[in-house]
Amino acid sequence: MPFRRAKAVLWAAFFLPLVLAVAGPVRPASAATYFVDQNHPSAGDGNPGTENLPWATIQKAADTLAPGDTVSIKAGTYLEMVVPANSGTASQAITYSRYGQDRVVIDAENGTRTRGIDASGKSYLRFIGLTLNGAAGGSGFYALDGASHLLLDRLTATNNRFGLRLYGNVTPVSQVTIQECTALSNTAHGIFLYKKVYDTIVGPDNLCRGNSGEASAYGLEIGTDYPGDPANGARNIDVFGNELCYNGVQGVRTWNASDVVIRGNHLHHNGATGIQIENGSRNILIDGNLSEDNAQAYEYETGAWVDDSVNVVVQNNVLRSNKIGLLVTGTVRCLVRNNLICLNNRGVPHTWNTTGVGINNFSSDVILVHNTLYRNGTADSQRAGIAFAVSTPAFLTVMKNNIVAETTAPRDLYVGVSPCASDYNLYFNTRALAATYLGANLTWPQYLASSGQDAHTLTRDPAFVNAPAGDFQLRADSPAVDAGNFLTRTTAPGAGVVVPLEDTRYFSAGLLGCGASPIVVGRNAPAAVVAVDDAGLTVTLDRALAWNAGDPVAYPYGGERPDPGAYENSARPASPRNLRRR
Repeated sequence: MPFRRAKAVLWAAFFLPLVLAVAGPVRPASAATYFVDQNHPSAGDGNPGTENLPWATIQKAADTLAPGDTVSIKAGTYLEMVVPANSGTASQAITYSRYGQDRVVIDAENGTRTRGIDASGKSYLRFIGLTLNGAAGGSGFYALDGASHLLLDRLTATNNRFGLRLYGNVTPVSQVTIQECTALSNTAHGIFLYKKVYDTIVGPDNLCRGNSGEASAYGLEIGTDYPGDPANGARNIDVFGNELCYNGVQGVRTWNASDVVIRGNHLHHNGATGIQIENGSRNILIDGNLSEDNAQAYEYETGAWVDDSVNVVVQNNVLRSNKIGLLVTGTVRCLVRNNLICLNNRGVPHTWNTTGVGINNFSSDVILVHNTLYRNGTADSQRAGIAFAVSTPAFLTVMKNNIVAETTAPRDLYVGVSPCASDYNLYFNTRALAATYLGANLTWPQYLASSGQDAHTLTRDPAFVNAPAGDFQLRADSPAVDAGNFLTRTTAPGAGVVVPLEDTRYFSAGLLGCGASPIVVGRNAPAAVVAVDDAGLTVTLDRALAWNAGDPVAYPYGGERPDPGAYENSARPASPRNLRRR
C-alpha cells in the first residue's frame, strides 16, 4: 500500500470530533453493545441481543440502535440489505462493526437486492470491517441525500456495480471519511462520489483494484452526469494515500468537481489515465502522486491528464512508464512544477503519440517550471519530449527552468501552432538535439534562430547523480547548478504582506491546507503564499516582508540562482519523491 501522508486540515476539521465523540469516555447510561450471530444455536430477532442470546439479522440491530450504541457482528454471510433506522449524534455515534477479525459478509445475492448497506439521510454512523458483496445492479454501500458524518473503515466492497457510493442528488452528502477500504472487482466504479458530495476524505490506504466491466469503470469517480453542471458537483474532497490500480478506465477522475486535492496516491496499470481532471473541474491540486504503467487498454492515455478545467496545480509527482506523462488540453491556468516525468514510452496499441508533456486544444496560462523530463518517447513517435500545440493553438504558455534529457523520440521539442515563452531550460541528448517548429523539422541552431526562444537555455549534460537508478538530483559539478532564472520580479518597493509582481501565475495559495507556494522575495527568508490575485498582479504572504522594486522572486533555492529541473542541488530533498516500485 502507498506510504501514509500527514492528515489534511480537513481531516481535523470534521473527522477528529467524530472520533472523539465515538471513542471518548462520555456515554449516556443507555448506550449498549449488542450482538448479531446468525450461526448461534439460539439466535433470533426476538432475543435481547446479548452475546449469549444474539439477534439473527443485522437489520434487527439497524432497527434498534440508538445514539451511542454499538452492534458487534459475528462471522457469517448475511443475506439482507441493512437500512439504519436511526442516526447518531455529534457526541454519540452509532457503530456497526464486525466482531474481532470475523469475516462478516452482507450479500445482495447477485442483484437480488440493490444494496448491501443503505445509509441514506442518516448521520453520525460508523461502519467497520464489513464485506459488501453482490449488489450487481446497485451499490455495496449507498448514502443518498442528507447523509453526513459517516465513517467507512476497513470495508470491502466486491462484485457490486458500484463499490461505495455517495450520492448528493437534491441535498448534499457531506463529511464522510472512507479509510482503509477495499473496492475490488466491481463492474463500474470502486468508489463513486456523485454530484453534491461535500467535505469528504478518501484516505488513507484505500485500495481500488480491478473495477471493470462497464464502458466507464474507474477506481474513484468524483463526478456528475454528462455534461453536468459544476454547481451540482462535488467540492472540498481530499484523496490521499491510496492505491488505485488495474481498473478498466481511469484510476481517479473528476468531472465538474471543485476544490479537490489528490495527493500521495499510487496509480498504476489502469486501462486509461492514472489521474484525469475533466470537464468543468476547478481548483484542483495534484501533488506527490506516483502514476505509472497506465494506458493498458486505451490508445491515448497518460499518467495525468488535465482537460477543460480551470486553476489546476500539478506538482511533486512522478509520472513514468505511461504513453504520455502529462497532457493539458482546453485548460485555463495550469501550473506544472517540480515533477519528474520519465520513461513515458509504452501503451496500446502503438506508440506514435508517446511524449513527456503535451499542451494542446486552446489551453492558456500553462506554466511549466522546474520539471525534469527524461527518456520520453519512442523512435516512431511523431511527438517529442515536450509537445506544444501539436494541432490546435495554446496561449500564454511559459516553459522555464526545466530539464529535458535523453528524449527517445526523434525530436526534443515540438512547437506546432502558437509561439510560447521558453528560456533558461536545459536540453541534452547524446544524439544531436532536434525540434519541430511551426511545421518545420529543424536542428537546434535552426530552432533558436527561427523561434527567438531559449536564448539562455543550456545544451549540456545535466550530470544527474544516477539517472538509470532513478536519482535525478544534480551533482555538485552539474552545469545546471545556478543556471536557471528567477520566476518573476517585484514591480514596486514596499513592505507588508501584499507583494506586487510582474507575473503571479507561478504561485498557488493551497487547497484544504495543502499546496501553498513557499517563495523567496529578494533576500528575505521564505514565506508562504496565502492568496493570489492574478488580475491585480499581487500575492499575499503569511508574514510581512520588505522589498525593493525589481527584487527577484523564486521558489526556495540554494546558491546564487535557482537550478533548472525538479531537484534543487542545495535546497531540495536529498532523495527523489515516491519512486518505489510495487
